[in-house]
Amino acid sequence: EARDTWRHRLAQGSPLATSDSLVNAAWRAALVTLLLCHERDRGDWVPLGNPFQYRDVWLRDAARTVRALAVAGYTGMARSDAMTLTRFQLPTGVLLSQRGQLDGTGQALWTLAQAATLPPAPEWAARTLPTVRRALEWLEMQRLLTRQLKMRYAGLLPYGDPRDNELTRAQLVGNDAWGIAGCRAAATLARLAGADSLARAADSAAADYRWLVLALVVLVVLAVAAAGVVRSEVVALVSGLVLPLALAFELHSA
Repeated sequence: EARDTWRHRLAQGSPLATSDSLVNAAWRAALVTLLLCHERDRGDWVPLGNPFQYRDVWLRDAARTVRALAVAGYTGMARSDAMTLTRFQLPTGVLLSQRGQLDGTGQALWTLAQAATLPPAPEWAARTLPTVRRALEWLEMQRLLTRQLKMRYAGLLPYGDPRDNELTRAQLVGNDAWGIAGCRAAATLARLAGADSLARAADSAAADYRWLVLALVVLVVLAVAAAGVVRSEVVALVSGLVLPLALAFELHSA
């Protein structure tokens, strides 16, 4: 009975058949893992970190789960997961699953775009627009406030303390990498739903955000070089700045 149940569930997804039996088995095992890391709540699917020691929801983990499900052909579950994540939106517009993790808003927007575009579903995208508008407004407001407060990296997201082994409280580049991806995802969702004015606003926000971050990277690298920091430390600094930013471009193209 258990085998019949899993054969039925796996048959609902996209098949993968190669000449390598181990690859085929790995694909099926990965799907089983994805499907097991779920619970039902109020009729909707909820993506868990896993059903044991990480029995909770993280926006960053759920983002990858939703994309994986959508690519694997589990469209309904992917969209149910994605809509569940909108429960984490606070009245201010921010989306937080854990305190201090400011990357969650960008991750949630990107997740909604993945669910809406694999395959494209204009009507479903339209359902996300209230969440999208408020999230985009929050991102833009936070960037405005860091300018008004004349923070060190004005125009980026404010200080955060994710309490996840970063061991620092700072303006974290990864938050802004996801912020850029979130703005672009907002544009994708709005355009798919036919909300052209919102799409233009999100495109403008993404472009301004992207170029500001790149300009700040250049300024930081030049300042470090001028201070006579040894080459190995410059390389480490550039890697720490550029690699998270590269994530934003990878996320946009995914």
